[in-house]
Order: sequence, then structure tokens, then C-alpha cells
Amino acid sequence: MSIEALWALQFTGFNIGAGQIRAAKSGGVIVIESSRIFGGDSWQWYTGSYARDVKTGRLTVRIQTGVHSTDGGESIFGGPPQAQVLVGEIQVSHDQQTATAQLAVEGSPQMTIYANLTRVAELP
Repeated sequence: MSIEALWALQFTGFNIGAGQIRAAKSGGVIVIESSRIFGGDSWQWYTGSYARDVKTGRLTVRIQTGVHSTDGGESIFGGPPQAQVLVGEIQVSHDQQTATAQLAVEGSPQMTIYANLTRVAELP
């Protein structure tokens, strides 16, 4: 089975430094396809790329985010949403139905996002 699919993501927390992990309440969707990532949530869009280690199932990712709406939105780090570059890894399960992500904000490595991903649909 290919990892190429539509995935739902649920942010499970974030780290703002000194090991302080807080719960985050946000989610969105991403499409993983042909070494590319596309997606978004209520306030931001995501585009990026990944490299896959076939042995471990781990994806090394770089994702650019941008803001498409600020109405009622707040970043999971607090404050208004803002464009960021996220770098890190997504570990895909052996059955390729779930995954976990740990992504740092480029330039602010103390700001780390944790998320759970669930495969929701195959690509057309």
C-alpha cells in the first residue's frame, strides 16, 4: 500500500520551550502525493515536500504555511496565525493507516508541533 492518500490531522500538542507541552485544539487535512504535501485548516494552507525512508516508513518533511483567513483564528502557539516553515518527521505506521508527526518551526526550534494523522481516503 502506498502512503499517497488524503490524511486528517489532529494537533495533539506543542512545545514552547523548557519541555512545556500543552494541548492544542486544531486539525486539518493534508494530501501526501509524489513527494509533495498539500493541505490546510480553517486559517492556514500548507505546501511542502517529503523524502521517505522505505525501511523505517519515516518521512522527512519541509512544509511552508500561509494564512488564508484570520476570522476567529488563533495559532496553536497563541496569537494570530502567521506564515511559517515547519521541518521535521512523520512516522507512518506499518499498516499505513496512521502516523505521528513532530515538526519544529524553522528559526524557532523550541516551538514544536505534535500531531496524529489518520488516513481518510485514497487519491482519485
